[in-house]
Amino acid sequence: MKVSLIFLAVLLCYAEAGKTQLLCTIVPYVNSQPHQYFTTKPTPKRSMKDCDLLCTKFNFEPVCATNGFCVHEFANQCVLDVFNCQHPTKRFMATKDERCRMHWLKRCDPDEVALL
Repeated sequence: MKVSLIFLAVLLCYAEAGKTQLLCTIVPYVNSQPHQYFTTKPTPKRSMKDCDLLCTKFNFEPVCATNGFCVHEFANQCVLDVFNCQHPTKRFMATKDERCRMHWLKRCDPDEVALL
């Protein structure tokens, strides 16, 4: 019986997350009533302060990356990570370095890859 209740609680958590655009964290109660096993709470949103990594463009170890539409050469992996943190919907993935040397591939516009 407990297993089916746990499964139902997990299923409800994910169903509610889909409706409200929230991610659920399932936490077992420690000192609670006997029938309450789980609670859901929204996962806190990431702030821009979380994206402020201490990296420098002077450490020039270029990383070629693509978002599926264009290629861009970031100064280093840290700069790429900061960009991805600040722009979760426009993520770039590192790719083979020679792709940035292929002149026929579409380059990203500078305003598309500007850091906040």
